[in-house]
Amino acid sequence: MYIGGKKIDIIIQTEPEQIFHGVHELVRMAFPQFNIKMGGEDAECPNRIFLQGRVEEKALCLYGSIQVDGKRTEDRQNCPLTEETAASGSKRWLARAFAYRLLCRHCGSGLNDYGLLTGVRPVKLVHRMLDRGLGQAQIMRELQQKYLITASRARLLMEVAYNNRSYLEESAAHHLVSIYIGIPLCPSRCFYCSFPGAVLKSYPEQVEPYVRALGQEMDDIGKVLKELGLGVQTIYIGGGTPTVLADKDINTLFELLHEKYISSVTREITLEAGRPDTLSSRRMELFKKVGISRLCINPQTMNDVTLKRIGRQHNSRDVVAAVEWARQAGIDRINMDLIVGLPGEDQEDYNSTIAQALELKPENITLHTLAAKKGSDLARIEGLSWQKDDPIKAGLASMQAKLRDEGYQPYYLYRQKYMRTDAENTGYSLPGCFCRFNIQMIEERQTIIGIGGGAATKLIDSRGKITSLYNPTDSDSYCTAIPALVRRKVDNLRALN
Repeated sequence: MYIGGKKIDIIIQTEPEQIFHGVHELVRMAFPQFNIKMGGEDAECPNRIFLQGRVEEKALCLYGSIQVDGKRTEDRQNCPLTEETAASGSKRWLARAFAYRLLCRHCGSGLNDYGLLTGVRPVKLVHRMLDRGLGQAQIMRELQQKYLITASRARLLMEVAYNNRSYLEESAAHHLVSIYIGIPLCPSRCFYCSFPGAVLKSYPEQVEPYVRALGQEMDDIGKVLKELGLGVQTIYIGGGTPTVLADKDINTLFELLHEKYISSVTREITLEAGRPDTLSSRRMELFKKVGISRLCINPQTMNDVTLKRIGRQHNSRDVVAAVEWARQAGIDRINMDLIVGLPGEDQEDYNSTIAQALELKPENITLHTLAAKKGSDLARIEGLSWQKDDPIKAGLASMQAKLRDEGYQPYYLYRQKYMRTDAENTGYSLPGCFCRFNIQMIEERQTIIGIGGGAATKLIDSRGKITSLYNPTDSDSYCTAIPALVRRKVDNLRALN
């Protein structure tokens, strides 16, 4: 909420802080128009939330009060502590559930379909329940009763988990890894984008030194993978826009991949070709020749007015041509990213976009809910708030229904902060065409080694513990840091194996 151009605060006070860890995300969903502050004293601030929890005689005694917009809501609850719920983690979930219900009472409705879950990877929770041997009915009950997820979203999470679980089991061997290669350069910057990357202005100054540094990191990491006997199951070349690379640099990149990474265990090689304005029939033939098996052609929308509005340098006809060139070149696995909630779009636009995308018969379609990412022009201009009930959610539901009608199955799912509605990003696929890399990236059951500027490495040990390492996002910093970056990754890989 703004008064005189200034966003109004809500102050949250918790006692003790550790029991109510993460509750600020629930408050942000309840009051997206306010600026949320944890702790602090401000006598002039009329909007306050107080949450208290203490253990007394084998019970967690909870008290909460909300004073916002001149309305007051308060409640108390005593939660009996069993041997199972006495653990600190269980107490935190009890406290979050109490805070969530109190917020719902104050607001007069549920906050969001995902209940207490505010993280990026909710499907991981279902996989952990499957690991424990729980059946479908038990999982549904726990998702709804413990985590307060709506029945529709609980069913979606379970469907995704059951669809992709065999792929996790297939790659459970710890001698298999996946590789992400980042090319943090784009022809232009999109309105909604905050990914690390620079607009390409000078190929000799920006790309050539970057490609040399990338080659050095790839060469050094490749040697260590061979030494440790690690096979590469999937490769994903993302960005940015990797197809800004000239043909000679694409060839150089794949020569290194074939020499040190690609083997008989490699099942999938994806290239993000998200900008149709960087593609041609000749380039598609090159991509097929070097070994690319899956191509991402990402229009985001098929509305030409919107494409211009968000800073894209192509139109819907270019998208159609790119898909046709890919098919002619023999590339048989295509993904198309679509975004629901782009500025100025409505249900008619969503219907048109999904209809045109389905006409092209891609094997994968990924539906994204627009998110106001920090650092993007969208966040700077429109802010970070969201609305619970708006046309975006209805548009997303209608597009999902059309995909299901055409035989597409949801196979991976993740969420982001500051999404424009109460929803998720979901990858849909025709049967048998799931992207293995996407599953591994989201479910975090396989080591993924990130190479290139802004790339993240996730090292997974035999117990499932994750060690994360990050390359610098700035290209110049990345180029000068290669020896140290490689040394750190190599030390962790050796410790893991």
